[in-house]
Amino acid sequence: MNSVVTLEKNISHLLDRAEQLIKIQSVQAEATAKEALRLATESQNLQLQAEALYQLASYYSRVASQFKLSIEYCEQALEISNSLEDIVLQARLLRLLGMNENYLGCIESAQEHFQEAIRLIENQPARNYQMDEELGFLYYYNSVLHKGPLQKDSVQQCLYKSIEIFERIGNKEGLARCYNMLANHLNELKNHKEALHYHLKAIDLFEQLKEEYYVAVVQNNAGYSYCELGDFDKGFEMLFRSLRTKQKFGNQNSIANSYIHLGMAYKLKGNLGESMKYFHHAEKILKEINSKNDLATVYEFLSDVYAESGDFKKGYEYHILFDKTKDEMFNFEKAAAIMDAQSRFELEKKRKEAEMLRQKNKEIEMYAHQLEISNNELKQFAHVASHDLKEPLRQISNYIHILDKNIGNHSDSNIKSYMEFIHEGSKRMFLLINSLLEFSKLNEELNPEEVDLNNLIKEIQNQFTANLQGCYFHVDHLPVIYADKLHLYRLFENLVSNAIKFNPSKKKIIRIEYNENLDYHEIRVVDNGIGIPEEYREKVFEIFQRLHPRDKFPGTGIGLAICKKIVEYLKGKITVESNEYGGSTFLISLPKESVACIYG
Repeated sequence: MNSVVTLEKNISHLLDRAEQLIKIQSVQAEATAKEALRLATESQNLQLQAEALYQLASYYSRVASQFKLSIEYCEQALEISNSLEDIVLQARLLRLLGMNENYLGCIESAQEHFQEAIRLIENQPARNYQMDEELGFLYYYNSVLHKGPLQKDSVQQCLYKSIEIFERIGNKEGLARCYNMLANHLNELKNHKEALHYHLKAIDLFEQLKEEYYVAVVQNNAGYSYCELGDFDKGFEMLFRSLRTKQKFGNQNSIANSYIHLGMAYKLKGNLGESMKYFHHAEKILKEINSKNDLATVYEFLSDVYAESGDFKKGYEYHILFDKTKDEMFNFEKAAAIMDAQSRFELEKKRKEAEMLRQKNKEIEMYAHQLEISNNELKQFAHVASHDLKEPLRQISNYIHILDKNIGNHSDSNIKSYMEFIHEGSKRMFLLINSLLEFSKLNEELNPEEVDLNNLIKEIQNQFTANLQGCYFHVDHLPVIYADKLHLYRLFENLVSNAIKFNPSKKKIIRIEYNENLDYHEIRVVDNGIGIPEEYREKVFEIFQRLHPRDKFPGTGIGLAICKKIVEYLKGKITVESNEYGGSTFLISLPKESVACIYG
């Protein structure tokens, strides 16, 4: 067992190491992730296998720019993760798939993967930090596709959603990326001054995080913003600084992006020769890594630059290449959609079935966990109430008794009054503590049995024999209910007690009526007491709620709260209304099938 734990710790360490190496664009990440995958496969740990495949896919996408190979590893990892309950890993894999599809020019397919991942997380009833973080990145990458047909949100809406999430969870890296992307979007809208503001905010955050590579990524974009604002010295200084840092890390796709921006900046300055040179540098790299989306952008710029320089033939050739690349992207997307339609349908069907089952299990686990916490808290409270609260109260009562004896027939009437107040207060506190104990005991283990309510009511009548002298007490024939007898006794005992206590009539009336329908037992407890005003008919079921002064009607105000809790255990409902006598009618509605759900 220890060797298994040690092996899994080693694999987790390798995975963490691979993630850090990918972050700094190190080629050593490949060997590290492959070793983690080998060990995870040997240990037959599916979770670790899926995570190792994800790190390999991440390396081939973000460092090696081998997008098709990354897709293969993503699909292998997804196949495994579908049997797991790791929502975050599934969403990350779908996001990485979408990023790869975007680099290859398959915009529509990329959008589908991002949207699927967003739905997967947003459908969770409760989200943790990792889920929120992943959702923030999903909205961020969704904004990257603004040139494609966004189905729901504009680029700014996606970014603002992402920014809201990252601000809420305090994720600086996510915020920095969003500021950079928002700035790029503002540049497209020709709002270069505000764009530069957000680029500089992003650089500041990445510098705080000591993320040298990402600082270079944003410097590239900020450099172009300076050029758009006419500050070419500052702009080119920042563009070349960014390029040097990227070349140190070696990410080809990112280097090509720097060449594109340098080409754009020289075109803006009017230096068409330098502009062509850097666009051709980008073209060479993008052909090698097969990044069609960016390659189409380069062809479009080269067509414009050659046309501006007067070489219309070359300009036309690049325009043809631009159109051809765009057509290939469309045709590839169409072919992929047709070939993949059936398999995706089956995969989606299985995923939805698995997700529904997982969702149900999660809900059950969540409710069980909450119930366990609630029960433990009540048990702790009951212990405190029965021991820690009662003990000092007993001491207070004992010393009051001693003081009362020592005072004897003291002539000072004020002292006697004070003693009476103290004595009454301690007695009332005892009653409150005992009431709380009674309320908490409702959570103890239940003992369901067949309870004949007719016999139960007779027991309650015998208990209140003295109080029912001269009272008209009528009971319909009542059903047999499978439930905890003590619960049912407390329910009707409290209702009969209230019908007696809150009734100043000389001729008290108490009726217990029964009406049966197909699905429910309906029991009414009717009295001719003081009644309950309509505005208080929900409030009376809250714990310690009293409508009258203690000196007029004694009690703690917990009886009806106990009644409500017992009825709710049976998935029933208790309400109160007025009646023809001017008193109260308590209506108890119990579903006939509820007992099987609660006690079964």
